[in-house]
Amino acid sequence: MFAVMVTAAALFAAVSLMAVSKAPGGAPQPGDGQADEPGMNWGRFRAAWEIPEFRRVVRFAVWQTLSLGALGGFAINYAKEYLGTAGDGMVLLFSAGNLAAAMAAGWIAGRWLDRTGSRPVLRCSCWAFVAIALAWLACALGKARFGHGEMAILFAAQGMA
Repeated sequence: MFAVMVTAAALFAAVSLMAVSKAPGGAPQPGDGQADEPGMNWGRFRAAWEIPEFRRVVRFAVWQTLSLGALGGFAINYAKEYLGTAGDGMVLLFSAGNLAAAMAAGWIAGRWLDRTGSRPVLRCSCWAFVAIALAWLACALGKARFGHGEMAILFAAQGMA
């Protein structure tokens, strides 16, 4: 079952990578200066949905979310069941490292995003995520066995990606 979860995560990551490769690049355009009204503006959403680039970004976000969820579930189950010594406290530390790395990634990538836009950053992130998914796949297939140190590194790398 773990191999199925990791394979699904890798497939979702590959699909999201294809979607982001078709997203338009360039600097963000300035807004019209009007403040948004509170609440959901369905008319503006429908108008945005008519734009193919917007739909691509939404599809990318959905595939990315599905792949992250599948991989995260596998990683936690692996840590608890196959490491043996990883109790809830250790898994919580791994997850905290994942969150800390994700927060650091925003700070690190901020200037890069400002200079290049999101497309190159997303592409790099997706390729890193594919590499991480392959590492977990090797683990699920029994080709690799990670200890606490490797688990901490993978959780942090996953957060950065």
